[in-house]
Amino acid sequence: MMFKNSEIKFHKGEKRILIDFTYSHDTVRYVKSLGGKYSATFKGWLLPLNENTLQLTGIQPETINKPEKPLHQFDLPAFKRHLEACRYRDHSIRTYMDAITVFAIFMTDKKPEEITQDDIEYFLQEHVYKRNLSISYQRIIGSALKIYFKRLENRLISMDEIPLPHKAKKLPTVLSLGEVKRLFDCSTNLKHKTMLSLTYACGLRCGEVLNMKPKDIDKDRMYIRVLNAKGNKDRIVPIKEKLLDLLRTYYKAYRPQTYLFEGEKPGEKYSERSFQLVFKKHLKRAKIHKNATLHSLRHSYATHLLESGIDTRYVQTLLGHSSIKTTEIYTHVSTRSLMSIVSPFDTL
Repeated sequence: MMFKNSEIKFHKGEKRILIDFTYSHDTVRYVKSLGGKYSATFKGWLLPLNENTLQLTGIQPETINKPEKPLHQFDLPAFKRHLEACRYRDHSIRTYMDAITVFAIFMTDKKPEEITQDDIEYFLQEHVYKRNLSISYQRIIGSALKIYFKRLENRLISMDEIPLPHKAKKLPTVLSLGEVKRLFDCSTNLKHKTMLSLTYACGLRCGEVLNMKPKDIDKDRMYIRVLNAKGNKDRIVPIKEKLLDLLRTYYKAYRPQTYLFEGEKPGEKYSERSFQLVFKKHLKRAKIHKNATLHSLRHSYATHLLESGIDTRYVQTLLGHSSIKTTEIYTHVSTRSLMSIVSPFDTL
C-alpha cells in the first residue's frame, strides 16, 4: 500500500481521508487523480470518502458509519443560525462551523456544559501544537469557541487565559509596475483581462469583484460602488477612461445578466476558485516567479499609490480599511523612500 497512515478527518462539513505518503511527483499526480487536495489546515493531502479510497487506504467502512456522539451534544444548527443572524459571511460561517465540529469530535466524553478552560488548553496542545497547525487556524478555533460558549452555553470562556499567539506580521507580496503590465499584456481572454484589470485598477478584493453588478458602475460620475464589502461597509472607488473603455468593450461582448462577471450559467457569478486559477495561469505566462496570489494585485495597487505620492489617508479610504494601521503595512514595502538611502558600502 502506497499510503503509510490514513485517518478520517472532518473538513468543510464533510468527512475526508487524511493520508501520509512519501512525496514524489508521480504520487502527487496519482493522489490528484483520486480527487485529492492539499489542506493547509491539516498540512497534508485529503482524499474524498468513497468505496475506492476506502479500499486504497485500508479503512474499514464500519468505522466511518459509527455515530458521532459529540455532534448530538453540541448544538451545531443553533450555532450556525446565530452566525447567520449576526450576518457573518458564508466563508466565515463555514470556517467557524468546521472549527466547532473538530472540537466537538475531540471532546467525545464531555458535554458542552462540562467543558472547562483546561479542556480547551488540552485540545490546543493535542490537536494544534503537536500537529504544528498554523497560528491562523489556532486563532480561528479560539474565536469559534468564544462565540459558541458565550451565546449558546451562556457562559464566558476567557480567551485571555488561553494562549493565542499573535499573527505573524508578514509583508505582502507586491508586483512591480512592469510585472503588472506583463500580466495584462499576456492575456488572450477579454473576460479574464477585464477581471484582473478591474482588481488592480481599483484595489478590489476577490469577492468584491465577483459580487459586482453592472449597475454598480456609474459611468457618468466615473466611479464604482463597492457594496457590502468586508465589515459590511460600502465605499466608492474612482475609475478612469482607460478602465471604463475596457469595461464597455467587455459588456458589449458578454452582456452579463445579473453579475458583472458570470460563470458558464447566465445569472450565476464567476467562482472564486476559477478566478484564482486564472491569476495563476497569467503569472505563469508572464514568467513572474513571485509567490503571489490574486490578493497581491490589491497589495500592488496600494503600494504603487503610496510610491506615486498619494497620502496614506486617501489610500485607506480607497481600500476601505477601518484603521490607518492596516494601510500603513504598505509603507514597509514601498521602495520610493528606501531607494534614496545610500548604503555605507557605496561610500567605501
